[in-house]
Amino acid sequence: MSKCIKWTGTIGADGYGRKWNAIRKNWDQAHRTIYAEYNGDIPKGLVVRHLCHNKKCVNIKHLTIGTPADNSQDMVDAERQARGEQIATSKLTEQQILDIRSSSLSGIKLAEIYGVHKTTIYRILKRENWKHI
Repeated sequence: MSKCIKWTGTIGADGYGRKWNAIRKNWDQAHRTIYAEYNGDIPKGLVVRHLCHNKKCVNIKHLTIGTPADNSQDMVDAERQARGEQIATSKLTEQQILDIRSSSLSGIKLAEIYGVHKTTIYRILKRENWKHI
């Protein structure tokens, strides 16, 4: 793959470049505007994906369209999604997950100790949740 071309203009709080979109007459993500300048309108319901996984990249060779589900799968495949303790609403730590998995206590008792629902404990024990550890 060719090298990324890093956007040198304004960067938004979300980490994406910002560029004035003359067609829509507003500020837009730079990679979306550049994609549209080269390829025409982005079909409704589709997003512009970074094949390089670099939010600041505006290399047209690194940009493609796809569904939001495609974009989410890209994030998972590149291991860029928040997991475990990185999720703001997570009530447990990685150490607690390890402790739960090694415990001989019942799921109900573990749920009481850790202040979570028993279903959460069962999903942890079955490795449906916290799969990455």
